[in-house]
Amino acid sequence: MALSCDKGSFSSATGLAAQSECLPCPPGSACSTGSVVPTPCTPGSVSSGFGASECVPCDGGTYQSSPNATACQPCEPGSICPTGASAPLPCDKGSFSNATDLADQSECSRCQIGRASCR
Repeated sequence: MALSCDKGSFSSATGLAAQSECLPCPPGSACSTGSVVPTPCTPGSVSSGFGASECVPCDGGTYQSSPNATACQPCEPGSICPTGASAPLPCDKGSFSNATDLADQSECSRCQIGRASCR
């Protein structure tokens, strides 16, 4: 009886006799049980090592705009990055931040009247 590859591995070959015939899923992708090819992680998610069965969303305060990525990037100053962000979002009008790890609009500081760095 032919085997399917376990989660975290893949093979396009048919009639596999042993799990050792499967290849580990490469970094930046995920392989569910029976995968024939790796599935690239979508923007906002990553897998950092070999053998991932799923991609992990970027933590709040980080983002990843590219597919097939292995690491999330720190959020940019003046922006927020909620969990799973694929791009930084600007702080709301009338607020700002110089920090690089904000995950929510509530973490942006309200502008003082006349402050030049606020929109």
